[in-house]
Amino acid sequence: MKNPNTNSSRDNFGTVAVIGGILLFAVGIILRNTVPGTLADNRLLEGLGILLAGWGIVPMFRSIAARRDPAGARRTMLTENDERASELRHRAGYTAFLFSFVASTIVLVVYSALTRGVSGFDPMWYTLIFLSVAPMIVYAIATVWYNRS
Repeated sequence: MKNPNTNSSRDNFGTVAVIGGILLFAVGIILRNTVPGTLADNRLLEGLGILLAGWGIVPMFRSIAARRDPAGARRTMLTENDERASELRHRAGYTAFLFSFVASTIVLVVYSALTRGVSGFDPMWYTLIFLSVAPMIVYAIATVWYNRS
């Protein structure tokens, strides 16, 4: 039965994104272990899988929470549609976007310079994790900051 307090496309997106992310990550690992001499970098698949799964977790959890407490989901939906809250989210999102853009550019330039012809330890994994988590942290801090000012 469809819950009127949730958006079914958002519910489906979260589940599909998490499953797709897990599958991309698994395919990247399988390709790396079974076909080591491919032209494409398998770490790209693994990194995209982590990003896609992380992107789908929040809508999936919101869907689960809405099914458990429809009245709470309705209150949350009304609060989120408030004009002031919407403006705060837009400002915080823009700040997170700028930070993400600058950080990814700097990291890509440094990574390219440091790993020319280097084999062994690969700092790209730490970079991918940082770039996956940092925008969420910046978004949360910016939202609190804009809320107080």
